[in-house]
Amino acid sequence: MRIFSYGLLSALTLYGCAVTDDPTRGGLFGGIYGVESGAYDQRLGDRQATLDSVKIQRQSAEEQQRRLAGERTAKQQEKSQLNAQVAKLGQDTKKLKNELAKLKVSGDKAKQEKAALGKRLDQVNAELKTLPSSGASDDASRQRAEQLEKEVKQLWEIYHSLQ
Repeated sequence: MRIFSYGLLSALTLYGCAVTDDPTRGGLFGGIYGVESGAYDQRLGDRQATLDSVKIQRQSAEEQQRRLAGERTAKQQEKSQLNAQVAKLGQDTKKLKNELAKLKVSGDKAKQEKAALGKRLDQVNAELKTLPSSGASDDASRQRAEQLEKEVKQLWEIYHSLQ
């Protein structure tokens, strides 16, 4: 019985010292095996490569985030400028509408021109109200605002010619 006990104890001891390259399971003999075979160095190298890859990905994501934040700021500034331009045009058209209402003209042709001017002014006002929320691209909205600005100048010229 004693021999059986020693044999069993020896078997369990050897089983507990199984050799593996996993440092969490290797025990003393596994540790020696891992160092001698280079398995630990290989695992360390693999983990370092993974860490380096994650660092590069993080840096890339941070750069992209900075770039996008800059683009967002630029777009917000463009939108603010567009809104200011539209607001100024709205004030100009309102002033022109008030001046047009005060204008007294005589003759059928002058009355027709005044009516056409008032109608076109109403169209410009309606378009100005929908311009900031039209859903068009910022460039298209900006270009349309510039076109409307030129048109308002032309309407002022027509108004002055009627006086």
